[in-house]
Amino acid sequence: MLLTLSGLLLVQSAQDLSYFDDGLDWGGICVTSKQQSPINLVSTQYTPASSASPSAFTFGTGTNVNVNNLGNQIRVLWTQAAPSTAAMTLGSFYAQPNATGVINVPGTNKTAGLASTILSMTPLQFHFHTPSEHTLNGRFSALEAHLVANVTAANTSCASGCTAVFAALYDFSPDGVEGSTFLAPFLNSIPASATSDTSDQLGSSYTLNLTNFFPQDTTQYVQYAGSLTTPPCTEGVSWTVFTNTQAISFSQVETLQDALAEAVMQGFIPERTDDRLPQLLNNRPVWYFGSTA
Repeated sequence: MLLTLSGLLLVQSAQDLSYFDDGLDWGGICVTSKQQSPINLVSTQYTPASSASPSAFTFGTGTNVNVNNLGNQIRVLWTQAAPSTAAMTLGSFYAQPNATGVINVPGTNKTAGLASTILSMTPLQFHFHTPSEHTLNGRFSALEAHLVANVTAANTSCASGCTAVFAALYDFSPDGVEGSTFLAPFLNSIPASATSDTSDQLGSSYTLNLTNFFPQDTTQYVQYAGSLTTPPCTEGVSWTVFTNTQAISFSQVETLQDALAEAVMQGFIPERTDDRLPQLLNNRPVWYFGSTA
């Protein structure tokens, strides 16, 4: 399975994918490979990136926004209305296997953070996991959102496209009532029917601003080389995880979990969660961008 064909192909079909054992019962390279995602992000194990300043992420807008209920994953799709680019360091793309082979960058310096280029990004979809898949110093967050993008980098073997995933973490707000204004329209539009062909479209006047997917402070994040977190667990994915969490309410997480649990009435295994447990790091560097870890 190619990583860059379509956002629709980045997860196994809902009928085949089960989180009953949090991914422990998945086979193939999900078990045998050594660069799997998610991971536990331990701040004392970060490798400081040598970049003078963090990457500047600039994403576009979208229209015709649809919320898709797969039965074990809630996914948001759209029609890209404005182009997206990101001035970001190549980071974990260096010398990592991917769908098109090893990414080779001209020059001799292959240290993450020391070289940067303008990467052309095509956001494909974003989806949610509850609880979070990545953990910060062993602690789970209430929810994790993944923005999946196809990345092309000129003069590299990524010229024909590689996959990058940007992860935003959500913790419960102090009072449990204050929620995420960005997530609210999507969580309020989850289709009751859990099939891959069923989706609810937000109103025609709604414009998706992908910049709002990220936390307000995007200067602190980590990057590492990993995999898809669903079968077939293909490796060669560049991960960017923002370490500043955002706020979400109890009711918003409950809405997502209720939608996952409702799938039992439609032939799926009853589950209120859709997270894969953290995988072994296996000596991979985790590059940290920001003033303090």
